Amino acid sequence: NEKEKAEETPVEEPVEEKTENSDAETEKRIEEAIAEEKDRFIRLYADFENYKKRTAAEKESSYLNATAQTLAEILPVVDNLERAVAATEEDSPLKKGVEMVLNQMNAVFAKLGVESYGEKGDAFDPNIHEAVMHGEDEELAENTVSEVFSKGYKIKDKIIRHAMVKVVN
Repeated sequence: NEKEKAEETPVEEPVEEKTENSDAETEKRIEEAIAEEKDRFIRLYADFENYKKRTAAEKESSYLNATAQTLAEILPVVDNLERAVAATEEDSPLKKGVEMVLNQMNAVFAKLGVESYGEKGDAFDPNIHEAVMHGEDEELAENTVSEVFSKGYKIKDKIIRHAMVKVVN
């Protein structure tokens, strides 16, 4: 019977006593690991936010460039429509038809955010104007646009085409 009792009683294994020192070290290591992972997460999150901003800016830039290139090809047609309106007789049905097409083009430009600029009397700005002639005009101040040969166009801050102008000296 004693043999059976000995078999039934579990053998107790020696238990290591945990010291306060080892608990503090373990806790310190865990806190350091958490701090490192938190730092890694914050850096990864910041990298991802920068990536999102950069790709959004690249997408916007690509759109503006593609739109500007397309519109640059269409602008000579608009110029010819404006010339046709100026050259036709006042009550001509042809003039009315060309004006309707020109108004439709201007509506499309407005929808796309395209602005035209370059009017007589504007201050000359070499960033947006191209001076193809210089002249005298007593009615206008110096460095003022006296004549516009072709309008300038821009979309947002991107110049599609500079305005070709005559400037007063």
